[in-house]
Amino acid sequence: MPQFQADKAAMLKMASDLKTPATKLLLITNKYKQVNYLLSLHPKSNKKILNLIIEKVESFRYDKPEKFDDYELNDELVLKNISRHPKIDANSFIDLANRYPDDALKNPSLMRFFEDKTLSIEKINRLFESSNLPVALMRLYAAQGTQPQKLALMRNCNLPSDVKRKLTPDKIHRKILRRLKQITNKTEDKFLKRCLDRYSQKSKLFCVPRFLPFDRFDLLHRLQDQILCGFPYTSAKWSWPVDASGDHMQPFAQIDLQNASKLLNEFLGDGILQLWTSPRIFENVELTIRVIPRCDGNYPMDNFYPDKALWLKKSSNSELDFDNCICFDILKPYLHGFDLDQCRIEWVYLTRMFGYGIYDLIFHDKNSDLSVEQEIQSDNLMSKIEEIDDSLSCDENIVKAGDLYLSLKRETLCTLGGFPARAGVNTRNHFWGDNFLFVFQSETDVINTIAITYHKKSDGSVSFSSHWYLEN
Repeated sequence: MPQFQADKAAMLKMASDLKTPATKLLLITNKYKQVNYLLSLHPKSNKKILNLIIEKVESFRYDKPEKFDDYELNDELVLKNISRHPKIDANSFIDLANRYPDDALKNPSLMRFFEDKTLSIEKINRLFESSNLPVALMRLYAAQGTQPQKLALMRNCNLPSDVKRKLTPDKIHRKILRRLKQITNKTEDKFLKRCLDRYSQKSKLFCVPRFLPFDRFDLLHRLQDQILCGFPYTSAKWSWPVDASGDHMQPFAQIDLQNASKLLNEFLGDGILQLWTSPRIFENVELTIRVIPRCDGNYPMDNFYPDKALWLKKSSNSELDFDNCICFDILKPYLHGFDLDQCRIEWVYLTRMFGYGIYDLIFHDKNSDLSVEQEIQSDNLMSKIEEIDDSLSCDENIVKAGDLYLSLKRETLCTLGGFPARAGVNTRNHFWGDNFLFVFQSETDVINTIAITYHKKSDGSVSFSSHWYLEN
């Protein structure tokens, strides 16, 4: 790029002038953060300029914010501006739309991206979850969209009644069962027919999170469901726990068991379940699970929050930042912290999730009555199983609805109920046959699973166990 000699004031003047052509804007791109901010809004900025700014911002994403024209100028503000810019290229739009869906939906070129048949629109499922999605697009994709798109739409809190009727969980489940029936009918091996029949009965109800605004000073918010960080209920009787190293633990999940019982159609108790993790879990693997009786919720809540909350970023005024609040050790050193809108959630029932596959049903299910040793009748049984397993992608589309921020390359799943979605052989052996209340999974070069399982006792009571499992 040609060198351009001008002081900062001159560059700011050029970037503020709406008549400055793109050729001159290119010369001042990435010189100063304030200049880039103005360029992200400039109508003459083209794809090249916008992409150069994105590259620069991504490489310095956690720089300290600057003050500019009464704005706290940070990287996110610039990226949000670019997501709304009509000249953004398609790939950059897809990437930013998942991070900033409400901003991306304000892009004047929005319909151009949806009409482009060469784009993988399923990569921007977060747009379908936004309450600002145009109703015309809701109706179009409810009728013609892929299963991941329809499942994403089901998480939208602003669906018209006619769209809701097209997207009932039972309709989606029946469609999957019809597909399983077609595969079963094409299979001649009697044992495999039994396996497929059993597989079709192995589904479990599951829900995924819908993120809600969080006010740490709102007492009702503190009692409601939260995941991965937040400010859960604590009191003199139920104080903030500490780990063996003396560090205050990270709140990882708070689940209203009465609500979970309704969603999963299973009595799980009536209190508030909390899962806490060590903030340095790779150094100190420690999980604490506790159930606070609902009657104890009448005790006055305290306002204690740890000064050294390693899982939260600090804002520019050194206050704990609950917006974009996830920055925790569980993903390190593999990933830097990823951003979620808020930590308070409501669970959205989608449909039923199936197990890992036919192979696992036969060889790993602790509760299976299928005996391979007694019933193998042909040498090519294994090849038949592998062939069928490859075609059983019913799960694949369902579990994607639980993925968080696919645009940030985060293969992260968080569900209430269901099964762990991605698991190696050892993890499957460890978990097969368990009843899951909560599952968190992230995957990079390892599969990281944190889960809560439950067991029904003979007297009708429920016990809970926490698990942390890491596998290559």
